[in-house]
Amino acid sequence: MTIEDIRPPEDLDKLRTHLVDTLKRSFDTGVWRHRKKDGSTIVVEISAHQIDFFGTPARLVLANEVTEKVAAEEKLKASEKRFRALIENGTDLIGLYDVNGTVIDTSPSVAAILGYTMEEYIGRNAFDLLHPDDLQNAQEAFGSLLRSPESSILRELRLKHKDGTYRWMEVQGSNLLSDPNVRAIVSNSRDVTERKEAQEGIRRSNQWFEAIFNASRDGMIVEDGERIWYANKSFAALFGYAGPEELKDRHPSVVLQPDEARRMDEYGRRRLRGESAPTLYEFKGTKKDGALIDCETSTSAIVIGGKLFVISTVRDIGERKKLEEQLRQSQKLESIGTLAGGIAHDMNNVLAIIMAYTHTLKDFSANPQSLQKGVDAIDKALQRGVGLVRQLLTFARKTEVHVTKIDVNKEIEELATLLSETFPKTIELTSVLDPKPVFVKADQSQLHQCLLNLCVNARDAMVDKRREGVLGGVLTIRTETFDGEEMRRRFEDAVSDRYVHISVSDTGIGMDDLTRARIFEPFFTTKGIGQGTGLGLSVVYGIVKGHNGFIEVESTKGIGTTFHLYFPKYLEMNTEEPLAPDATAGSTAGTETILLVEDEEMLRDLLCQALMGNGYRIIPAGDGDEAVRLFYRHKDEIDLVLTDLGLPKIGGWEAAKRMRVANGNLKIIFASGYIEPDVRAEMSSEGLVRFVAKPYALNEVMLKVREALDRP
Repeated sequence: MTIEDIRPPEDLDKLRTHLVDTLKRSFDTGVWRHRKKDGSTIVVEISAHQIDFFGTPARLVLANEVTEKVAAEEKLKASEKRFRALIENGTDLIGLYDVNGTVIDTSPSVAAILGYTMEEYIGRNAFDLLHPDDLQNAQEAFGSLLRSPESSILRELRLKHKDGTYRWMEVQGSNLLSDPNVRAIVSNSRDVTERKEAQEGIRRSNQWFEAIFNASRDGMIVEDGERIWYANKSFAALFGYAGPEELKDRHPSVVLQPDEARRMDEYGRRRLRGESAPTLYEFKGTKKDGALIDCETSTSAIVIGGKLFVISTVRDIGERKKLEEQLRQSQKLESIGTLAGGIAHDMNNVLAIIMAYTHTLKDFSANPQSLQKGVDAIDKALQRGVGLVRQLLTFARKTEVHVTKIDVNKEIEELATLLSETFPKTIELTSVLDPKPVFVKADQSQLHQCLLNLCVNARDAMVDKRREGVLGGVLTIRTETFDGEEMRRRFEDAVSDRYVHISVSDTGIGMDDLTRARIFEPFFTTKGIGQGTGLGLSVVYGIVKGHNGFIEVESTKGIGTTFHLYFPKYLEMNTEEPLAPDATAGSTAGTETILLVEDEEMLRDLLCQALMGNGYRIIPAGDGDEAVRLFYRHKDEIDLVLTDLGLPKIGGWEAAKRMRVANGNLKIIFASGYIEPDVRAEMSSEGLVRFVAKPYALNEVMLKVREALDRP
């Protein structure tokens, strides 16, 4: 067997060449592949010595199998090659440091990251490149790393670039000093300058946002319909919370009245469906302590990360509401002033009828039929006067907004009656009303005022063209119902399903485009000095908007003007009004004792006669002070107190409160032509809800008395 027999065939040429080269050498070593008997190949490390073998030149060859060793070395070389490739081609900065922080080795990426060549960087102390503000942090971290073999740390530090600027680096350091193959602190540093600058930009943006957000005097809120994400300090203060943190993550309805919460939910659902919803509206807010406040909000929807958010700006309009109410009250008086002549004329007619028939009643004593006719005429005239006074009280009263269901057609009919009695006869009044009842939820006084203002303006605009300064023309009021979809084509903020349309048209002088553009401005007027304040139409505009309605105007110079009002229709299954109880049903007689308090002597005497005629015992009093004294003298006998509110010395309400000190269950009926809303509210809170309106019919008083006495 020769040496060639144990070598793989592919190695033979190399072997022959090698043997020729080594003939002159006495010693040789190398690593070769040998073929085993079973055909497999192994790696051997050989050493060959030139010897004399009994006079014959020979070689002594020692072979040691190193197959696994060579494989391991090859694997290590490959790994080192891959690692070097990663180091040399990676974007991160790899560095090896001694215990003092001096650079032992580094990756080529140092040039791209810090601008140094490898030669320039190796040998530097890393601490010399640190930003002064980061030096202590780095030294503490490096010291901790040295004290903990095989530990790691992660820090964000600034390293100085060759051009003098600083780069933010995310540095991960590992202590491999105990590894015999490394014996260094190894760091992997990634340039995060752009990330840090972006974070800083976001931080500054957030600071700006927070500064602007909290500097706003208006409340601001960001919510998604389910939770409050952000609220500023003004919003928290507006609703009585200590700070925004009390509101964060709570449901937005926490600051809403229940009815308002349902309305806001509907707006939110419309936005989610991609439909239009109001962006500016008023609502009743609820403070933390339960108090209600008037608010106005402006909203806008934004999409962030695929999620819909609503940003709302909210302000307290309580003071503005008070000023608006003062403005309306002032304008009411102005409107009534414009009707004063007609009112005086009509009241004089009423009084003339009463006086005439009163003087002739004596002559009718022998003719019962004529006597009854005179009494009926007086009663009819009185009812006409009562109606006129009540309408004036409705227009002129100062009251809080009281929203109720109102039959619009009925209101217009009542208004038309007033206007027909107060407007000049040269103006023709026409009503074209929807044949079906149309209801809205509104404040009756404000709706009256709104329509009255438009009608007064129409009257003033209708100058008879035949005779300068003489009023004349046609005033037409119409009602109809509009579909919600049709309204949304006109007004994107229209959200109700149905609307009631009221139009007020005149055949007056009309307006040009410039005038029409300014008519809703406060104090803008085309009338002469002393003929108007310019508040009428601005009040109309405010009332319509305050009822979530809309207003339009059409006008042609020389032809006339039409105002269009749109109010959300009140919808319910049963719109039939309940029948009023029969005032004549049942007996009104009794034997109880009644304290009757009335300062008008003739009316007091008449009531005494009527009540005693029905069997009651009466204790009369002419003022509040006398009433209190008589009550305490007869408190065990008195079953009911019937008192006027406007009494001398002590008012009727104050007198009643003093009586109730002795008898908390005392039954009391109050009589008055008008009761201030705050007084009525206080009475209701005390459980005193029995009233009779002046002027009253005697049978009405008798029925109220009997009802009060019969109830427990």
